[in-house]
Order: sequence, then structure tokens, then C-alpha cells
Amino acid sequence: MAPGKKGPVFRVTGLPASQPDDELNTALKIVIHDNLSNEEKSQLNITTAIVPSCHNNEQERIALVEFRGGVPDFLSELVENPLGDWQVEMDDVDISFDQHFFGFTQLYTPKSDAPVTADIIAITGLDGHAYGSWRGKGNLGRMWLRDFLSKDLPCCRTMIYGYNSRLSSHGIDTIMDYGRELMEELKKVRNTEELRQRPLFFIAHSFGGIILAHLADFKNLIRDRKIVSFYETGQTRQLETAKANVGKRTGEFVTAVDTDSALLQLPDSMEEKIPLASDHSMIVKFDTKSSPGYTSARDKLQRFEKDAPSVVAARFWRAQNRPKPSIMVPFQRDSAFVGREDIIAKILEKQEQAAADNHSRVALVGLGGVGKSQIAIEHAYRVRESAPQTWVFWVHAANAARFEQAYRDIANKAEIPGREDPKADILQLVYNWLRDERNGRWLMVLDNADDDEDFFSHTRPLESFLAQTPNGRILITSRNRIAAMNLVGPHGSIVQVEPMDEEDALALLNTRVPFSESSKADAKTLVYALERIPLAITHAAAYIKTRAPMTTISDYLERFRESEANQKTEQSAVDLLALMSMFDRQGIPVSLLRAGTGQLDFLDALEPLLSFSLVRAEIGNQSFEMHRLVQLSMRKWLKADKQLSRWTKNGDYPTWADCQILFPHARETISHVAGDEEDVLNQAEIAFRAGLFLFLRGEEKALGPDNPNTLASVSNLGSVLSRQGKYDEAEAIYRRALKGYEKALGLEHPSTLTSVNNLGSVLESQGKYDKAEAMHRQALKERKKALGPEHPDTLTSVSNLGSVLSNQGKYEEAEAIYWRALKGCEKALGPEHPDTLSSINNLGARAPKYAHQRQQPWVSVVEAGK
Repeated sequence: MAPGKKGPVFRVTGLPASQPDDELNTALKIVIHDNLSNEEKSQLNITTAIVPSCHNNEQERIALVEFRGGVPDFLSELVENPLGDWQVEMDDVDISFDQHFFGFTQLYTPKSDAPVTADIIAITGLDGHAYGSWRGKGNLGRMWLRDFLSKDLPCCRTMIYGYNSRLSSHGIDTIMDYGRELMEELKKVRNTEELRQRPLFFIAHSFGGIILAHLADFKNLIRDRKIVSFYETGQTRQLETAKANVGKRTGEFVTAVDTDSALLQLPDSMEEKIPLASDHSMIVKFDTKSSPGYTSARDKLQRFEKDAPSVVAARFWRAQNRPKPSIMVPFQRDSAFVGREDIIAKILEKQEQAAADNHSRVALVGLGGVGKSQIAIEHAYRVRESAPQTWVFWVHAANAARFEQAYRDIANKAEIPGREDPKADILQLVYNWLRDERNGRWLMVLDNADDDEDFFSHTRPLESFLAQTPNGRILITSRNRIAAMNLVGPHGSIVQVEPMDEEDALALLNTRVPFSESSKADAKTLVYALERIPLAITHAAAYIKTRAPMTTISDYLERFRESEANQKTEQSAVDLLALMSMFDRQGIPVSLLRAGTGQLDFLDALEPLLSFSLVRAEIGNQSFEMHRLVQLSMRKWLKADKQLSRWTKNGDYPTWADCQILFPHARETISHVAGDEEDVLNQAEIAFRAGLFLFLRGEEKALGPDNPNTLASVSNLGSVLSRQGKYDEAEAIYRRALKGYEKALGLEHPSTLTSVNNLGSVLESQGKYDKAEAMHRQALKERKKALGPEHPDTLTSVSNLGSVLSNQGKYEEAEAIYWRALKGCEKALGPEHPDTLSSINNLGARAPKYAHQRQQPWVSVVEAGK
């Protein structure tokens, strides 16, 4: 073979980095020369190049060796076994020759006088060769990634990635295996913080692109990347098997890959699509630097190299400034948690059984009080301990309102963009965030998912907002096995939680009330009397502890047998527990409980409830929860004692944030059937307010907070509150409506002026006469200007101004205003119109200082009313 013709290229690994590259090159040539026959020494033209090792450049160097003229006999085994390696001694080290190029191979040494700007990784296609697939067919056999890019992108670290693509199966599982292998190898060549922040460009051919497209880590970042897709317009000859099972392209011409398959089908803003007049094989082989395919690829890579620093810096800035993963369990960890290790082990086992790329769901199912939530709390804290970069979320799943509030809390904690938009769909927003694997791993606890009706409703099933992604795990607690099975789905797992075994039950009691060996028999009898239910054991222990040393386990056991725990408690604590039992049992805010109660009195009533574990403070001590069994028992007692309606009063709360928090409790309160007429009216009032809240929230979400229809509903709410005498609330609502109207419609629009008038009236009702007068004067001025002096709305403002002047004792000015209103109404509406008669009444009733001098208006009212 002529020296000018290309020859096979081998990779040499294991060269010691302790020697300078030029000395290594010389030593390698000597070793090769020593292994050649005399005939080969004259026939072969050998070219060697020392390049850095991708993995460990401090310890090893790599060489690329081309034999022009044929394969030497000492490497002939690699022709018959192309997947093998051949070892050769070089001084006191063994070096290896291979032709498969598996793993990463660097193709040239970047410029030494400038920093490396980017990593370029080329991945070959199906049945391709890591090196040969990129090598031109010309006589010089140029490998453009090595021969051309080394000059056009000299500051890049350019590598090829080889893998055994000559496998019989290329299904999804195999593709995912290739992807995982690629990611593991990638971690080895980018194993420092500096390397991980270096820009990375992928060049993939055919099947190599499919591997990238299915790679989870790549898919997560694809929105931040610019994709350039080249596709062939020429046809390729089919591969036919010749002698010695060597494949040659001598068959018919076919389109190997159609355009749709060649592209990722991303929007044009993300994927640039470039046709090349080549067949499927030649699309990545360029013989010269002037080849159209090469110039296009080079230009794109050079542009990427130029833009990459700012793009990567911005991405890492976002990563560094996004909230750190945290734990959102609303309960403190029980430092004395005992037992249940078998169940926690089962949870971990079930989660690990799901492959790393699969979503996992596990449900804890058991009776109320058996300790499901406590196990979930302990598991959540252990997950956080073992994996601090994991988000841990706690979602109260008793009803849709609590579920949505939990998602709102997640949105705020994770600082999800768009969460503050009134029209934002919080459930969808959080769902999208959970699905985005760039946000990291997460565990979600769905606590008390006893009723799956909301999760699988026909209108808006909550289950559709539980993300099923490999980076997420869901742990469910439920008393309802069917609901739990529906939520975990066919691939999830159910773990049955039974009452504690004897050893764990005794250990739990001993952590709360330490007992001696002599009392162990009584302790054992007690835990069995309590059926080894953790909640019951905790309550009994709390009772004993608060009365120690006068009450022992033996004393409690005797009383328990006699009276089934007939315990006396402070009335204030009983009242507080009764009130709490009326609300949704989770997230009960302090503001609902302390109304009209002093701080010390409230704490005195609360302390026994906490001591007996009847209620539990959530983290921050600003809200509480009670166990379902405690809640149901208290309600049953109140109903039997005919006190249920006593605890279903309504309250007033001024902000949407308050309403959002309180809505679950309002819904729970109206579910209790009241007794007498007053109770029914109270219940109706709460139902009305809850419905109005939902209506306004829906309108605000659909139309926006400043839409005139939304603002009209806000104004109506202000009117309702004002008629009920709730002037402070009405003022806040009217101010919101006024601000919205001014923004949406302008200062002089009739709706805006009506809001000014409404605000003035409610200020007057509060006795804020100066502010009310200013509002009414503003309304009058603008209405007169916009509507004219005799318009009914203008005359209403005149009367309102007269009213506020009269209330301030400005009777003379009030009289003049009232006469002006009366004359205007008579002229515009007639003497017997209700507004006219109202003006007459105002003149007599609101200007008492002059009432005795003005008999005629009163007579007119009486006559008109006949």
C-alpha cells in the first residue's frame, strides 16, 4: 500500500505521564519498531501522537497510532477480535493497543497558552465506530474532529465516545442502558467543579442522537440548550454481506432515515434544522475543510464556543440562587421515637425496588391511632438526614382545600415563578415544578388520604397533580385500603400498619413514663388493655406523667378498669378542645382559637391539651392539629350533650390569605347539622361567605383581579358587609374595588365614582366624618363633571354630602345641600319619586336645628305617601 494512503488507527493506553510527551513518543515508536518484522519496517509508514488522558492526565497519557500500509502482525489479533486489547511491554510498564475506542478518547491537546473553552463530545451511531465513523473516505483519511477542529477550535477539549453498538437488541431498555453508561463515564471525565461548569457540546450521529434524546439528564436540560440537527437528502445503498461476513454497501439505494426521524421535532427557536446533500453514512464524514457539511458544523460550534460562557454562567447563577432544598414537615421530630423499624425498612425496600428511573409510591394503611403519621414523620426526617439535597413536602390530603393550601405552601417555599399571579393555577404550577428533574429529588407525604373522591373526581381530579417522575417519591397514609390502592396505582406498594408488638408498645410507654422491672407486669397489662395502639398509650402516659408521683401505672390501670378513663379536666381546656373539634383537624390557626381570649388564659387552656397529646402544635406554634379519633370522640360527646351548635359561630377575616387558610375550616363547620333557627342562620351565613369566597376567587382567577366583572363582585361583597354592620371589612373591600376601578377604567368612570361614593358612606358609618366628607365631595365633583348636575347619581352624591355635614353639626351647610338635592330631584325625577321623597325626609330629619321652621317638606312626604 502506498505511503500516501490512509491506514487503520489504534489507540494506546497506559503510557506513564511521568515522562515528557516527546520522550514518550520516542519510546512508543521504539517499542512498535521492535515488534515489527523486517518486511513491515520497510512497508509501513507509522504516525504517532501523544494526547492527554480524559480520565487521569496526572497519571496517564494516550497515543493515537496510524499504520499506513496495513496492520502489523503483532496486532493482527485485533483484526479478528475488534473488541479486544493487546498488551505490549514498554520498559517496566505494560501498554495496551485497541481499535474499539470504548469510553472517552481525547483527540488532540488544546492550546497550552489559553484556558480550555469547552468540551466537545462526539457519539457515533448504530454499528458505527467511535473513530472511523467520523473519518473521511478520501485517500488521506482525514478525521475532521481531530485534523480540522484542532486548528479551528484549538482551545476545546474534543473527545469521541465509543460503546458496543453492535448488539442484537436496540430496544428502549438497551438505549437507557447506553445512556446510563454514558452518564457514568461523563462523570469521570468531568469530575471537578471547574470541569462540571465548563460548556459541553454534543455531536451525535444517528443512534448516538437517540441515546441523548432518551437520556434523562439531557432531557431535563434540553430547554436550556441550542440544538442543531443535520439531516440527509441523499439516499444510501443498503448493506449487503459479502465473503468473510464483511458488510459492503452494494445494495439498492434507500432513504435510511426520513426527515421526521432525523430531527428532534423541537420548536425552531430551540432546534436549527440544516439539510445536507449526503447519504446517511457520509453525513458525518468530511474529506476537506471546505466541505459544506464541515463548514456548517464548524460555524455552529464556533458560535456555541463564543456564546457558551454567558449561557453557562447564567445557568449556574440560577442554580446557585434558587432556594436550597428544605423539609416542610409541620411537626417536630419525636426524639423518643421507638419501634416500627420493620415498617420503615419496608418503606425503603419498596422504594428501592422501583428502578432508579421509575417513580415510587408506597402507602401506609391501618386503623386510626395506629401510628401511620408518626412513622411518616420519622421516615421523612431520616430521608432528609441521609439526603440533605432532597426536598421533603408534607401535604394534608383530607380534602381538596387542604391539598391546594399545601401546594400553595410548596410554591412559596420553592419560590416557583408565577405563584403570585392571581390567575395562576397553583396545582398545575407545582405539578410542573415537581416534574422538572432539574429541581432535584423530592419526597412527598400525603397524610390522611382516607377519601379518594377528590383525587379521582370527574371535574378536577387531584391525582392528576401528583407528579410521576423518577426523581420523586410519594408516601401515603390512609385508613382506607381501597383509597390507598387507587392512589399508589398498579406499580405502587401497600404496607399494612398493625398495632405495636408487645416489645415496641412497652418501649413507647417507657419513654413517656419510665417504669421499673417490678412494674413491668402492670405496664404489660396496660398496653394490652389499650390494644397496643400508640395514640392510646401516649394519652395514658401523658395522664400518668402529669399526676406523678401520686398516680402510677398501677393506679391508672385500676381507674381504667373501673371507669374507662373517666378523667376530669379544666373547663377552659374542654371548651378549647370542643371548639377545635368543629374545624378541619389540620392546620387550625391560632387566630381562630384566641378570639376574645387573653394570651395567658389561652395558654392555660392549651397546656393540658398538649400535655395529654390531645392536640399537637405544628412547627412555629401558630397552628395546631388533632387526631381524627379525638375529633370524632369530641363531636360525638358534644352532640350527645346537645352542645354542637354552641361551637359553630362565624367570624370576620379581612384578607384573601386569611380566607385561603380558613376555607377548609369553614367547609368543615357547615357540615355539622345545626338545631334551632339561630343555628341554621349562622350556618347559612358561613355557607354564604364560603360560597362568595369561592365565587370571587374563581372570577379573579378566570378574569384577573382588575377585570370590571371581578371588581363588581368585590363591590357587591362590600355592600353585603356594610349592610351587616361590618364596616371595617367593608372599608377594606371598597378600597380594593376603588383601586382596581381607577387602574382599569380611570378616575372619571361611573363605576369608579360609585366606588368613591360607597367608600364615603362606609367611612361615615364608622364615624370617620372628615374622610367621608372628602370622599363625597370628590364623588360629587367628578359626577357633576362626567354626568351633569341633574343626573340621579350626582344628586345621590349631593344627598350623601348633606348627610355627612349634618353628622358633623354643620347644619347650615347641610341644609343648603339638602335643598339643592331636593330641587334637583323634583326637577329631574318628579315630586313623587322615591329619591325626591328621601330628600324631603333628609331635609327634615338630618337638619334638626331647622326642622321646626320647615313644616312643609314633612307634610309633602305624608301626602305623597297616602
